[in-house]
Amino acid sequence: MKEIFKNIKKESKILYRWARSRLLIYFRPKYVIRQVLARKGECGHHSCCGVSSFLKHRPCFDGKNCLKWGKDLPLTCLLYPIDEKDKADETRLYCSFYWDK
Repeated sequence: MKEIFKNIKKESKILYRWARSRLLIYFRPKYVIRQVLARKGECGHHSCCGVSSFLKHRPCFDGKNCLKWGKDLPLTCLLYPIDEKDKADETRLYCSFYWDK
């Protein structure tokens, strides 16, 4: 029973981040642009965007690697992470993007 609640909590965090990023992209595009331009670091190709969204349910993410590197990436992959809140708990240790405070 604990495992079920743990999975529900994890999936609800993913749903929250997914909805938040879409709402920011559509309703606060200037904020998104400002945050992405202020973002430091570069993608380490750890598939953080796949862990942090519903991409794990899509064929472009095999559970470990993004299968679209070097191809046309979805906008949400290019923008990930929009800000520090957008990072998944599982990726905070190795995602190389950061912002000066």
